[in-house]
Amino acid sequence: MTLEEAMYKFYDGLETLGPGSEETTIRLFELIPSSSGSINAIDIGCGTGRSSMVLAKHGVKVTAVDDYQPFLDSLDEKAKKEGLAEQIYTLNLSMDQLKLPSNSFDLVWSEASVYVLGFEKALQTWKKLLKPNGYMVVTECCWTSDSPSKEVSDFWSEEYPGMFTVTEAQRIAEKTGFEVFDTHTLPESDWENYYKPQNKRITELEEGAGPEMEQVIEHTRKEIAIRDKYNSDYEYVAFILRLPQKI
Repeated sequence: MTLEEAMYKFYDGLETLGPGSEETTIRLFELIPSSSGSINAIDIGCGTGRSSMVLAKHGVKVTAVDDYQPFLDSLDEKAKKEGLAEQIYTLNLSMDQLKLPSNSFDLVWSEASVYVLGFEKALQTWKKLLKPNGYMVVTECCWTSDSPSKEVSDFWSEEYPGMFTVTEAQRIAEKTGFEVFDTHTLPESDWENYYKPQNKRITELEEGAGPEMEQVIEHTRKEIAIRDKYNSDYEYVAFILRLPQKI
């Protein structure tokens, strides 16, 4: 088993692949000004499709994109079961190679996936997909302390060296051509929603785990411990961005 295979095995069956919740997805969607007609959205890095399902239930047509087919198969099955198969179209693509028509979506959505490309690159890469006056909603891990402790700083400098403050993220969004319409800090319950199933999965897999799975488990334990100890130093923040129409 490779390390990548161990990671996918660890997360297999988990609904939440990053801090978030159905309630937060609904709240973020409701922050977007309503528009006439149907909304055409793309959910990038959709994972098992929690956000895609929520959006579809609110009448949004969703193109759900991920590069791991078992996640997409799971989403297809759930959508069919809940009568949403006509609302959700799954597509196996890498998020940095979205060969889709420009100006084709009213809404670009991505929860807990931007870090894969990095905030600025993701916004720059994905903005061509938006129609003028379209919206982009992304959640990103940001520093909320100007002087985080050395332990947490060292941990995230290895995990995500591109991490920055909320203010810096807003400046990057504006530099990329967006208007920052709103921001929303995810509640602590969204972290619990992410980590509680992981603690349960550790218990299920730790006995008899091979070296690759042991590495995944150890890393997960460390990340959870860091969050418990330094939760005032960083948060997950949602950015609701608008792409203004060029005059």
